[in-house]
Parts: sequence; C-alpha cells; structure tokens
Amino acid sequence: MKIGYIGLGKMGMGMVKLLLDKGHEVVATDLSEEARKEAETAGAETATNLEELTGKLPGEKFIWIMVPHQIVDKVLGELSEHLNPGDVVMDGGNSNFKETLRRAAELKEKDLVFMDVGVSGGPGGARNGACMMIGGARDKFDKYEPLFKDLSVGDGYAYMGAAGAGHYVKMVHN
Repeated sequence: MKIGYIGLGKMGMGMVKLLLDKGHEVVATDLSEEARKEAETAGAETATNLEELTGKLPGEKFIWIMVPHQIVDKVLGELSEHLNPGDVVMDGGNSNFKETLRRAAELKEKDLVFMDVGVSGGPGGARNGACMMIGGARDKFDKYEPLFKDLSVGDGYAYMGAAGAGHYVKMVHN
C-alpha cells in the first residue's frame, strides 16, 4: 500500500520506518531537510511540499499527519487544496477530540474523509509497534486496516467509532 506521511519527528520517523519494514510504500515530507534525507535513506520517497506529496500518490489518497496539535489546522488548510473528493486524512497527533470533531465536519464539507488515531507507546512503540485507537468512517478503517495492523504491537489496535472517537479514547487512556 502507498501512503503519504507528513511529519517526521520522533514518532513520525519511527512509524515511517516501520511501514517501510512491513513493505508499504511511503511518500513523506517534513519541513526539515535532514528528516527528509533520513526518510529517503530508510527507503521512503520524499517531497519538499504538500502539492508534490499529493502528486506522487495514485488514486484515493491516504495521508497520515503526525504533527504538533497546534499546527494541524494549518497543515489541513494547505493539504486540502491538493486533495480530491474521497481522499482520506488521518491525524495521528495528540489532538483534542473536540477539535477532531470540528475538523472532521470541515473536511466533510469538502468531500474529504477525516480520521483520527490515538497512538500509545511513544517513540519505541512508533518504531516497533504501538497501541492504536482509531476513529472515523468504518469503511475506511476496514480498507486501511493492514496499515493499522502493521503499525501496532500484536493486535494492539481497534476501531473506536466515528471521527473523534480515537482521540477521545486516547484522552481517557492518558
């Protein structure tokens, strides 16, 4: 499976490397050139901006964003300009579930699908398998379940419900 990935910090880089280890194709981007080079060395294709990233993804796009919660709206605003109806955006950061509900409604108005995932396990889990609490459209969860399984420790992932549920469960977990 080929996905887009935005954010190559401690968690993002580990997850990208794990996806590559599991045979997925990843097109990744980050503001840091050093991070992009590290992702390339690991086997990812990289892009210097969001337009280039989306242009390298065929068909329905699945883009995982792993950025600080303070810049999610900025990333979504720019990213949504380069997406097509039905494309999927997954927020894997520590966003407040109320913000996730708002973002899901805003992207739905643009015919985009917004999903959320609470990720537990820190950088070690990101690299070797984390626990994941996933919210969003059930049909998209089913379609992309191989990604979640490959990023999780054992069977350490589950569908929690509609958009916002993943971040809500993560909040309770914390």
